[in-house]
Amino acid sequence: RPRAAGAARIVMQDPGTLGAAPEVLALSFLPVARVGLSLRSAEAGRGLSGHSEFLMVDQRHVLSATVWDTANHTLSSVTWRPLQLRVESNNRLMEVEVDLEEASVSIVGRQPGVFELRASVTSGRPGEVLHSNVLRVQVVEPFAIFPTRAVLLPGQTFEFEVDGLPSAGAAQRAYVEYDSSSPL
Repeated sequence: RPRAAGAARIVMQDPGTLGAAPEVLALSFLPVARVGLSLRSAEAGRGLSGHSEFLMVDQRHVLSATVWDTANHTLSSVTWRPLQLRVESNNRLMEVEVDLEEASVSIVGRQPGVFELRASVTSGRPGEVLHSNVLRVQVVEPFAIFPTRAVLLPGQTFEFEVDGLPSAGAAQRAYVEYDSSSPL
């Protein structure tokens, strides 16, 4: 495994498969340029750009950690260990588990609230650490919206009933996304 950024020259000689002349194989090990952190969209409530995603209390959610090199290539998760990938929360009530063997990152919010998560890796340059974007997640108690299905006509207004209270720090407005089973 690469220990630092740089280049290597490997000469392979095997007359049985490569012929009589040695073949030169050039490898490059580029430094890390950036790291990103996000929720896997199927696991979380959808948020608007600039707003936090929401998760349920005491449920495990999988994060997606991505590392890119200076040529903008995505690095495999096998690089997480040598790059010393870490994911941290701003509050101990948001538990973070990084499993380097399984190449997975998951979180569990133990109480309602708004939490910030950030990943970091060593860049391959001595003493340099790169930080990801800040991922804001809102943990809420389980809730339900009634009715779960409604047929609306253009220009019609409708009220939903919400069973469950918003957590402290929750937005006072709700965002509703409409999905049509038979778009016009």
